[in-house]
Amino acid sequence: MHSEVARPRSDGDVDRTFRELASVLSAQEDYLVDRQVTTVWDELRVYNTLAVPMQSIEGAARRNLHRAVHTLWTSAVPVSDLADETWIARERIEQGVPTEDMLDGYRRKHRTIRDRFLDIATSLRTPSDAVVRALTLLSDSADEGASRLLHTRREIELQRKGRDSLREQFICDLLHGRLDGSMIPREAAAYGLRPEATWYAIRARTTTGDSDRLRSEIQSRTWDRDGRTGVLAVIDDEVIGLVPLGSVAGMDRGMDGVVGVGDGGPVSDAASSYRNASRALMTATQFGLTGFVNCGDLGLRLAIASNPDVSELLIRRYLTPLRINGRFGEVLEITLCEFLRSHGELKRTARILGVHLNTLKHRLSKIEQLIGQDLTDPRTVAELWWAIEAGTVSASVSGTKRPTYLENPHGGSPNGVAR
Repeated sequence: MHSEVARPRSDGDVDRTFRELASVLSAQEDYLVDRQVTTVWDELRVYNTLAVPMQSIEGAARRNLHRAVHTLWTSAVPVSDLADETWIARERIEQGVPTEDMLDGYRRKHRTIRDRFLDIATSLRTPSDAVVRALTLLSDSADEGASRLLHTRREIELQRKGRDSLREQFICDLLHGRLDGSMIPREAAAYGLRPEATWYAIRARTTTGDSDRLRSEIQSRTWDRDGRTGVLAVIDDEVIGLVPLGSVAGMDRGMDGVVGVGDGGPVSDAASSYRNASRALMTATQFGLTGFVNCGDLGLRLAIASNPDVSELLIRRYLTPLRINGRFGEVLEITLCEFLRSHGELKRTARILGVHLNTLKHRLSKIEQLIGQDLTDPRTVAELWWAIEAGTVSASVSGTKRPTYLENPHGGSPNGVAR
């Protein structure tokens, strides 16, 4: 009996096998795109930190799969026209993703595709020599793509170094009203600002000293559905520019900075919007706020910041009589703050402060005695609120430490002091 010798597989056999595997891989496109996105989102923290849009990661993942399928179908590393690499590199630069993290994400996604390919090949009992050859092709294709991606990114960065100085000059002139109105639409379009679209001027300051990081964070949070990201520049340690804003609204305590936001309007109204953004930034900074803030969010705080004489008068009238009483005066001020925050509800105020209702009533009576005003009078309540908010500004400007409870109203209550 003669043992059967395996017949060598021809190139035609291998090519047919590769095409069969490519078809199976392509049929699982949605699954593989989801797996790539999950891998990047779970394993690379920078994509979470910078809030890179999910649709951006999905688009790149889909292109990666198409590249892998094309590699198998043709049994060759595809010759790229750099369109995909240019698209990905430009997006990651705008999103603030560092080069090494961009390449790491690219390689991890391709590794996910290769792992799935190996599972498919194993389940179909594909000959080992064909599997090895296919894996080599997929690895070479991924490496070629990564090299082109890096090259394209370097080219874009070099081009932008010269463009950045022109862009910064343009955005400064635009926001400060130094451009000829008739020229604004055409010049804005050259920098990707559609004249007919709605834009919001921003002026921002970081709380960490890293203005470039703040710019990237703002850029990543202000994408709109059309993929617009606006134009931002770092000037004198501040981030200024125009953004579409997207769905961002209100204060965000998670940001490492404060972003003053102006009114939305066409690019020709940028200077007016920037004035409001500057006012919002200055006021928010005085009150120690962070995140995206517009004038509507600040309300009467704008008036407080703009009228220091009135603020000083009300502080002397309502807070000084309490503060001259030392520690007990601080307790009374804390009590007053919580009473106002609780909309004058005695039981709620007592519960939050952790004191008996009679103790609260005694404190409020003492406050009325010291300030010579009735706490049920709406005018008095309004002036008290103004004084307390103005006191926050005064402490910020002078560097005076405020009672911790005034900064964190539900963090505890002072007990064991005279009532």
